[in-house]
Amino acid sequence: MTEENEKTNVDVVNMDVVQLLPTIAKGACIYEYNIKFEELIEAVRETNAAGKITLTLQIKPLKKGDASAVGLDYEVSIKAPRLETACTIFFPTRTNTLVRNDPRQTELEF
Repeated sequence: MTEENEKTNVDVVNMDVVQLLPTIAKGACIYEYNIKFEELIEAVRETNAAGKITLTLQIKPLKKGDASAVGLDYEVSIKAPRLETACTIFFPTRTNTLVRNDPRQTELEF
């Protein structure tokens, strides 16, 4: 027990990040991470391309100029691979609409 703890009779248990994560937002951080992780795995399997998951933790003092208590916010984001979509060709008309057939080309009759 440190000198400060002896004065306040508080036992301090140091948590590493693995122990800390399940306590953030009453477990919501880990829950959301797991959901996004599964989404990412599904997208990677569907596209056969790489994806990325990011957990961002922001630690900030609760009072300006006093870091004796801090708040911890989190954000979980993924950059999932996407299937490439086919490009559809259109032609603009003089009235600024789009049509599938080139209006400058005459149609051949068979």
